[in-house]
Amino acid sequence: MSNFKLIAFMMILTAAGLMIGCQAVNEEEASAADLEATVAAQVEATVAAEATQQAQIDAAVAGALATAVPPAVGAAVESAMASTEEELLVAIDQAVDDALVAAENTAAAAAAATADDQVTSTEIETVTVTAAAADEALAEAEALIAHYFTQYEEIAQSTINELNDIENELATLNESVQTINTTLVAMNETLAAGVAIADETIQTLETAAQQTSAAIQGAQQQANEWITAAQAEWQTRQAEWAAIAPTTIATSGDEALAQTLGYVTTLQESLSNGTLSADEATTLLQLGQNASASLRSLSFDQMADAVTQANTAIMNGNWPSLSAQMGSIRQNFAEFQGRFDGAGRNLPQPRNGRDRRP
Repeated sequence: MSNFKLIAFMMILTAAGLMIGCQAVNEEEASAADLEATVAAQVEATVAAEATQQAQIDAAVAGALATAVPPAVGAAVESAMASTEEELLVAIDQAVDDALVAAENTAAAAAAATADDQVTSTEIETVTVTAAAADEALAEAEALIAHYFTQYEEIAQSTINELNDIENELATLNESVQTINTTLVAMNETLAAGVAIADETIQTLETAAQQTSAAIQGAQQQANEWITAAQAEWQTRQAEWAAIAPTTIATSGDEALAQTLGYVTTLQESLSNGTLSADEATTLLQLGQNASASLRSLSFDQMADAVTQANTAIMNGNWPSLSAQMGSIRQNFAEFQGRFDGAGRNLPQPRNGRDRRP
């Protein structure tokens, strides 16, 4: 894959990252009335801004994908943007396997074409088709790896190291495939001019086929190892995060409101660059556990569920879905306001086991 394509992929993926504004709030000094006003302003301004911003991002991504990458590759990248980390790892593993198979088909077709030291126009067409498939498969694998880098570089260092090795092997393989492509173009031009293909050109194609086969062997070894290490790192991180338990449970509506608003504000701030670091994710999971437990203790189950779902998205590494999760929390915030008397008193008792109502 060319440097231009890689740059294009990085621009696409960066453009499609979450761009979420944030507002600071001093939770300790704010009164309940101030908190309500902050929430109201936050709901009104952020929902409108996110709608406009998302439309602009969608349009930019669609246009860039249409002009920078083949349709199949663009579709794979768009699908990856909505994936969890685990799903993306599986997609990368499959894409790498597909790329190796496609490259092997190209090498085999080129070797068969040069076996008798003559190459016909039909053989050139056959190798050209297989090389085009390999080029696209390699592009898809590289695009998905590039997407993983942009999303999880700060959270999965061991996997990033493994993918760097895979990327290097794919780059070597891609060079061999491009040599085959270049040679095929030269052969076609020669035949079109009514001239016989030179022995040296046939030898170049044969050598490129051999180099492609050698590069496949190196890439295959890396491919057999990286996914195991990546899944082990993911599972270890999941176990650590799942062990995070609530440390502070609010006893009043004021405290629960402040905790939840603090969670949303911190989430917005942390996602301002479109991704999370390991420390940011751990901090958010702790804040979310506290807020969810507090809300549930006060029978605000619907809002507690919204916070829990956001925490689940964090654990899954599904950053794009966090925008929708924050929207759900904000909607519950508005309802929370309507039920909360804002005078610093505890929330009224729930009716029939449902959320507390005024």
